[in-house]
Amino acid sequence: MIEENKIKETWFNVPDYVGLYEYSNLHNIRSVDRKHTRGKVLKWTDENGKKSVILRKDKEPKYYPLSKLIKIINKKELNSILKHVEGLSGDNIRTDDRDRKFVFLRVVFTELALSNLDIKPNEVMEFLGRNRCTSYHYKKITKEVLKMGYYNEIYTLYKNLHNENGDKIKKEIPLTDNEKMYRKLTDNERDIYDDRVKVILRMMPSNQTRKEVDKYEQINCSA
Repeated sequence: MIEENKIKETWFNVPDYVGLYEYSNLHNIRSVDRKHTRGKVLKWTDENGKKSVILRKDKEPKYYPLSKLIKIINKKELNSILKHVEGLSGDNIRTDDRDRKFVFLRVVFTELALSNLDIKPNEVMEFLGRNRCTSYHYKKITKEVLKMGYYNEIYTLYKNLHNENGDKIKKEIPLTDNEKMYRKLTDNERDIYDDRVKVILRMMPSNQTRKEVDKYEQINCSA
């Protein structure tokens, strides 16, 4: 069980309920603020001896056991992290290639998964197609890998897009028209949009100046 006093609560969208509910790494579920309704943290119920919650979409209620909800969210988020790492590196990190570059990219992926999800190391290894002992090796070299500019950039970019100050950012910085439209996209449309953005980022020269980068509209993806 997660020790709430040691971990910063992080919220992410519930797949198939984007814009309706969010789930946290501390096992809390909350409804999202809507036009005439203020969001609130939902209460877990006991359904057939299992900790469950009721989610509603189009007025249709559905029970979700805690264990099932965690698996659904982790699968979605693991694929999101994978697309981020592979999208920026251009490499398939789930191959058996043991070249140092692939190993280091898998280390970055693993650290992002463990620091953002309610997941165990062996579950991350299973997703990557590695044995559980590999996670111990990754843990030993994580700090050194993240000191390297290329890998740190991939890691930091993801953390910045999912930073724990997201709520503060949303309140202090007005949403642009593009950001408002982005929030109305379906999961599939967001995936397509994100893929296109990553292609543009990969085409940018690494020495591009801040002034040149500012020509591109920044999108606040904290929500």
